[in-house]
Amino acid sequence: MTTTENTPQITTAPTLGGRTLRIGAALLTAATLLVGLAPTHLPTALVSATVAGAALLWRPTLPLPWMTLALVALPLLGDDGFTPYALALAPLGHLTVRATWWARHTTTTTRVETRALRTEIRPAATILATTLTIGTLAAWATTALAAQIAVPLGAVLLLATVLLAAPARWWR
Repeated sequence: MTTTENTPQITTAPTLGGRTLRIGAALLTAATLLVGLAPTHLPTALVSATVAGAALLWRPTLPLPWMTLALVALPLLGDDGFTPYALALAPLGHLTVRATWWARHTTTTTRVETRALRTEIRPAATILATTLTIGTLAAWATTALAAQIAVPLGAVLLLATVLLAAPARWWR
């Protein structure tokens, strides 16, 4: 006969369900498509957001957010070349990719401790803050400075930020 005094008590920190992660990834993907495509291609944005959101709810895979970002980037290139609006969309795209990664690595019944999700915050915050700063500077530079100097400089700074701030596990 065992007593409850000798039984070890196992507790976990607060958790988040796998279904919630899938819903978050689907909503972020849909939001990225709507924000990126709605100003110029509203019907395409609505259809793409619906299809991508449903696909991520059904089966989250990493190519889907990358295709989303490519689709959003196409109209931004346009005839005028690079637009700083793309750097404003970069943080939303980053969140989309990371949320999809987490949704892909969990099932709908899995619970993930929020402590595990918090390990993402510092590198992600660094990348997002730097991206927004570079986007703001690039928007200012395209009007105040020669775009031939400002845009490549911003691209190099953005790439350096991602390579220096992103943990190695993000690339797996």
